Amino acid sequence: MKILKVYPNNLPSVLDLIDEFDRTSAPRPNNEKLLEVLIQISDGGGAVLGAEIGGKIIGTCAVVICPNLSWSGRPYAMIENVVVT
Repeated sequence: MKILKVYPNNLPSVLDLIDEFDRTSAPRPNNEKLLEVLIQISDGGGAVLGAEIGGKIIGTCAVVICPNLSWSGRPYAMIENVVVT
C-alpha cells in the first residue's frame, strides 16, 4: 500500500470513492470548484491523502495540521472525511 497526497490528476478517483460511500449527499460541484477547494485545503495547512494499492485508490482522508499555543507550541492534526473500501 502506498499513501499519497491527492493532486488534481488523481482527484477523480478519490471523488468516486467518496461517492461510493455516500450517494445521498448533495451533487458534486463542478471541476473548477473542486480544484479551488483542493487548493484551499493545501493553502490552509492541510492535505487530502489517498491510500493506493495496485494503482487504485482504496481509501482517503483529509488532514489539517493546526498551530498550537499550548503543549510547548507543538502542532496537532485533525483527520476528517475518512473513507475506505
